Amino acid sequence: MKNNEMVQQNAVVTVQTEPDKVVIEMSAVSRLGENMRRLLVVSSFAGLGLFAASCATGYVKTEPAYVEYSRPVQPSNQHVWIGDGYQYNRHSQVYVQRNGYWAKPERNRTYVPGHWQSTPNGHYWVEGKWHRNR
Repeated sequence: MKNNEMVQQNAVVTVQTEPDKVVIEMSAVSRLGENMRRLLVVSSFAGLGLFAASCATGYVKTEPAYVEYSRPVQPSNQHVWIGDGYQYNRHSQVYVQRNGYWAKPERNRTYVPGHWQSTPNGHYWVEGKWHRNR
């Protein structure tokens, strides 16, 4: 308890006897806070840009040619074929075909295959999804 009282007395004495020092310290803290706010704003925009770039799908002028290959044997009558799909490679800016696979559907779910979507910007691949049956 005595330590708190001594700190408070010293703080009051410091403020009373050295007001210039307190003003200088406050302005340094103020500048540090302003710089931290700027850094936070800049890093937030950079993070949003990276997030948007990672979520973006690529547009291509023409759909890539489909390469036919043999399907593996169906493991059971309950398995369904999850069709071939495409994945956009941002470095080469092309879609790469992925092989399909067999999957056992969850109860009350139906697989809707992926498809190509056309827009004025070009074509892009829409991934297949599992939809809940109603």
